[in-house]
Amino acid sequence: MNARLLAILTGLLSSLILMLCLLAFFPAAANARPTMQILDIDLQVSPNPISCGSSAEATVTIQTYPLPGGFTEGVTTKLTIWDYDTGLRDGDDPLDHESVTLTKTEGKITATLTLHCQIKDAGCDLYGPAGTSGESGTEVFVTLLGSDVESPHVYVKCQQLTVNAELDMDGTYSITAGENASVTMSAVQTIQNLDHASWKIEYNSSDLAVKQVTYLNPTIAQATSHTINADHILFTLSTLPAPLNLSGEIVRVSFASKTSPATVWDTTYVTVSDDSTFFNNTGSQLDVCNGGAHSIFIAPNDTTRPVINSARIAFNPMRISGAAGAVTDDFGNLENYLTVALYDENNDLVSQEFANVDGSFTLDKFFELEMDMLSTLMLYNGIGLSSSYQFMPTVTPSGAIALLLLGNKPPTASITEVHQLPPDGPIVEVHALAIDPEGGAVSLKFDWGDGTMTDYGVLQPSGSTFMETHLYAPDPSLLPATYFIKVQAKDSKGLEGKWSDEHEVTVTVP
Repeated sequence: MNARLLAILTGLLSSLILMLCLLAFFPAAANARPTMQILDIDLQVSPNPISCGSSAEATVTIQTYPLPGGFTEGVTTKLTIWDYDTGLRDGDDPLDHESVTLTKTEGKITATLTLHCQIKDAGCDLYGPAGTSGESGTEVFVTLLGSDVESPHVYVKCQQLTVNAELDMDGTYSITAGENASVTMSAVQTIQNLDHASWKIEYNSSDLAVKQVTYLNPTIAQATSHTINADHILFTLSTLPAPLNLSGEIVRVSFASKTSPATVWDTTYVTVSDDSTFFNNTGSQLDVCNGGAHSIFIAPNDTTRPVINSARIAFNPMRISGAAGAVTDDFGNLENYLTVALYDENNDLVSQEFANVDGSFTLDKFFELEMDMLSTLMLYNGIGLSSSYQFMPTVTPSGAIALLLLGNKPPTASITEVHQLPPDGPIVEVHALAIDPEGGAVSLKFDWGDGTMTDYGVLQPSGSTFMETHLYAPDPSLLPATYFIKVQAKDSKGLEGKWSDEHEVTVTVP
């Protein structure tokens, strides 16, 4: 080996030793966790109601508080607006989502999401770029990926502003295959001066079969006939003796769901046909808005628990990934049927995603697990049957970066000691403990129960004990006098906790 080659190898070896030393001295560099506190998310929708065929802006304001070691250039996450539908398919449905960047220098970030109203099969429905609600009116709210804070709910209405009346469908939202459902058609905006009419209620014949039709309005019942067809019910209202102002419930249809419906694990719809016609006594057609399809979720008749195949899953502290077949259910490969949920060492839910149809999945959004403590992977199928698997993370991905976006939790306060001087006398000394869940500084105020209270004092570290004294001045003629003392904590961001349990003191001597 010549001298030049030996020199090169010696230099490479020295560099390698230096790198290993640096990694030994700075082991946490690859796992740096920039953090951000989400204090509040506000939501405003304008215009509201939204006229049919138009759009509205959902303006979202995010109040943030950067924690020590925060961002230098910002971190991008996802903002989602949801349709609040606990009775439908998977619960809430996403309508739009946008990327948003959180930075250390901005305490308030504003973003805009989009909502539309459009004439659908049976009326004017709310939808967004990411999905549809299937309703003409619903509550919406916003969440930020990685945070448990959500915005207030805002009721948004699609409105056909030029109509004479509005029909709506409502009824059973969720059933198991083989069970029955009922749907009611109502005039939620009165049909004025109604003389005669015909309308159709359409349904998915591959999922539902008509069992019974019941008229709920006595006048309509006497003048209406119907025929049941393969995929719709045709109603004919004969000319009435006198024009009618029709409001409220009109007709109810009971359906039997098929044991193996075509859209098992998908929503089936019942709608008023858009070619329905309503007339007044001069023969002029009334403009009636059909308020949207009514959706019925048909759940599979599944009785067995889903299965976790741990041998096909890699359990890392910041990324849990399952190959095809990692999770299975004997009912079949249904989209969005299996949900994988991750609970950390404190049994807090830190990540949740749908498994893919082939049983693969990935959890990698904003969590970090303790290496030497048990975490839990839960698997749920669409009807709530579940399986669990406990594990300890074993591999740390090189260069992984996790983002922690937390809701600011309020501090707690408790009274630990109370002394009266002299015994049963008017001077009290109170010791109280204040704790902030995030470990931040806290201050405390005291309510003495006699109409007076202290202001918040100087901020002190979480876990500090505060001490205050107070002199009561009861009327001697009213002795003994009883008072109830309580304390309240506030964190460094201004968030107040609840009042503590009360401590009773009785003054018997002046």
